[in-house]
Amino acid sequence: MNMKKIIQRSMKLMPAFAILAVAATGRPADVAPGPDTPSVEAVRKATARFTDIAVARAEGWSLALTGCMESAEGGMGYHFGNEALLGDGGELEPTRPEALLYEPRPDGSMELVAVEYLVPFPDWKGDEAPVFMDHGMIANEEFGVWTLHLWLRSNPKGTFVGWNPDVTCDFATTDGK
Repeated sequence: MNMKKIIQRSMKLMPAFAILAVAATGRPADVAPGPDTPSVEAVRKATARFTDIAVARAEGWSLALTGCMESAEGGMGYHFGNEALLGDGGELEPTRPEALLYEPRPDGSMELVAVEYLVPFPDWKGDEAPVFMDHGMIANEEFGVWTLHLWLRSNPKGTFVGWNPDVTCDFATTDGK
């Protein structure tokens, strides 16, 4: 089964508020973060063009992974995945995240608020939880993936925390278009 079908099937199995609730990511065990690991600012610069969701969609982030996600802990917004990156065998590149997260705005536009790195469990070969960009990852057992959010917008809970209390789905549509 391809990654798109696995993710879509998984999305149907859970309420939207629980989808990807725990965030973490993986990277091959033999690739340790170090001085060459890009900074958060480098990721912001590399993904700045995706503030225009049309550009993101044109460049491959067109797979709607979730509806707008919100919980008592905060929001995440809509997740749009890049199928090529999701199915690349677990390779991670800080400046090429597998998913982009958008918050719906009152005027109907979408604001890029975070990126997310995803590695399916079968692609992770390490014995312990993976580390990516110097951050430990948390398993999302329900979806069978490691994920890590990196907030481009300020998050009072932290840059690599799953939920952001400053993100809301108040202006969400049902399909994220």
